[in-house]
Amino acid sequence: MGSGRTYVIGSFNLHNLSRNRATRDQAVQICNIIMHEGMDLIAMQEVLDDRALDNIMACLGYNWEKVIKIREERDMPLFGIVKD
Repeated sequence: MGSGRTYVIGSFNLHNLSRNRATRDQAVQICNIIMHEGMDLIAMQEVLDDRALDNIMACLGYNWEKVIKIREERDMPLFGIVKD
């Protein structure tokens, strides 16, 4: 990330998203919001299993990277994804 550029930061509360509860439709909906808003960095709250983000990552494409477990808050991990 270079200087002089504006970055768009977003946050999603995914309400206890787990691998079993992560549907393709949900992933597409989240991806559409990320792309429409032009987000560069996204925090994902209430993700129970980082593998639940796989559908979202697949939908976003190759130029995104999953940042696993930024921190724990109330026994709930906070994950992030960032655009390369």
